[in-house]
Amino acid sequence: MKFCRLDEVCDFQSGLWTGKKGPYKVVKVLRNTNFTKDNKLNLENIAEIKVEVKQFEKRVLEKGDILIEKSGGGPNQPVGRVVLIDKRAVDYSFSNFTSRIRVFSDDLNPNYLYLFLNYIYLSGKTENLQRRSTGIRNLQLKEYKQLVIPVPSLQKQEKIVERLEKVFENIELKFNLYKNKIELHKQLCKSKLNQIFNDELVKSGGIKLNDLVDLQKGKKPEISQQIEGNLPYLTAKYIRGESDPEYGIPNSKGIVLVNPKDYVIIMDGSNSGEVFTGINGILASTMGKIILKQKINLKYLGYFLDFNKENLANTKTGSAIPHLSKDVFFNLQIPVPSSKDQEKIVVKLDKFFKKVNYKLKNINEEIYLVNNLKKSILNKEFSYE
Repeated sequence: MKFCRLDEVCDFQSGLWTGKKGPYKVVKVLRNTNFTKDNKLNLENIAEIKVEVKQFEKRVLEKGDILIEKSGGGPNQPVGRVVLIDKRAVDYSFSNFTSRIRVFSDDLNPNYLYLFLNYIYLSGKTENLQRRSTGIRNLQLKEYKQLVIPVPSLQKQEKIVERLEKVFENIELKFNLYKNKIELHKQLCKSKLNQIFNDELVKSGGIKLNDLVDLQKGKKPEISQQIEGNLPYLTAKYIRGESDPEYGIPNSKGIVLVNPKDYVIIMDGSNSGEVFTGINGILASTMGKIILKQKINLKYLGYFLDFNKENLANTKTGSAIPHLSKDVFFNLQIPVPSSKDQEKIVVKLDKFFKKVNYKLKNINEEIYLVNNLKKSILNKEFSYE
């Protein structure tokens, strides 16, 4: 069996974005958002962009091409994910945050290469081949191209591909089973909230949210490079663990401070209407802090907002940047039973969600084991060190 560097058997082509010089053409462009976490191609939410015809002609995708994510990632997600282009994405192009890998050697099967590059990513080998700038990870393609790939005979490559695809098909079935279980539990949660709040609305009537709360919009503070004495700037991405924190100076003018008992809601962006609590820091300019005008159990209010999450998400305003519809938000009818009954409802829901979250935790542990199994199989196949 021989060994080759990637650049000895493949061509690399950087991606494109909006054109600056005509003639132009509107084309479908694959982006990082079309890469799933398990290195599959997701053709939902495809960007259509006006690009230069000359640039597009050199960047038309073919079946068997491989796209690699060269910029992006996150705190817990290195760049270097790869997807294999199938017939669904033929004639698409790809963004400047990605590069196309195209096999030119007759001795290399593209599907075999795709599995090998999955092994490279899942085994963490791209971690040492990236740098960060302004919070974005960048893959060092020059070093990546120097990676060495084992190249057995084409017949053996085909057997490896066939065998691994069958194994991964069974893993995928398990993975989908777990995803369906998660979706079922989400529906159970939705049904429970629906039952409780609709019953309460019938029993005790309701008042408009406008009579109960106000929203205090966050403001970006002066950012400091020092952690000590400063507070994290609470963006949605940071709260979810998808980006590293920035630290703001607590006495910056006009900022909104948040403590773990407060509830905050995303007001701008695609996730408008999503609610968070249990956080401490300086509120982002895209979010609002819920300020009470009347006394109400905050956890009861939080469950009510969670109950209305889809309603708020489906009534966003604005085309370029979606915003929370304040009209919809403040006109929501919230049932206000007695303080004692609010507490009973919170206890009941806490107990219910504790059970659900325990089951979800077990399901996610199973998913973790399934993902590790794939990593282990690839490691056994391709580790020649």
